[in-house]
Amino acid sequence: LVAVQAADTRACSPGTPATTPAPTTPAPAPAGPPSEVFTTADGVRFTVEAVVTNLEIPWSMAFAPDGRLFITERPGRVRILDLTARTSELALTPDDVYTESEAGLLGLALDPLFSQNRLVYLYQSARVPGGCAVNRIVRYREAGSRLAERAAKEEHLVEAAQLAHRP
Repeated sequence: LVAVQAADTRACSPGTPATTPAPTTPAPAPAGPPSEVFTTADGVRFTVEAVVTNLEIPWSMAFAPDGRLFITERPGRVRILDLTARTSELALTPDDVYTESEAGLLGLALDPLFSQNRLVYLYQSARVPGGCAVNRIVRYREAGSRLAERAAKEEHLVEAAQLAHRP
């Protein structure tokens, strides 16, 4: 997973052609190797830094208002990264994720009022009786870097028709 951070910006006047200075290397950070600074044609400077490795098919990401990064892994894990502390917490491993073909834990969104209600919505393929699967959106509440309080099975927010693929 790579995070991009703006280093600084500068505006170009309409008649001035954009120039791209050669990348520079800032002093190394204690937590990792130095990052190059790149500049876009319109003058935006940025660095690229790997903040986590060894994820298994990372699929969806969302930043929380406090700066933490929520990430889904398609095989069925949700991780919460604290980029300041450089820690990664396993927040949830749902037991009913169907991972055949292109199915799995596919999406994640934080509620617009996440700061107040801590609600997280997951889009996943789930096993159902008979060996089939459905796609559904399920709501969880985040507490202490864990996802808990799943809506009861009868209260899935959205559930699509069964997927045609059978094992």
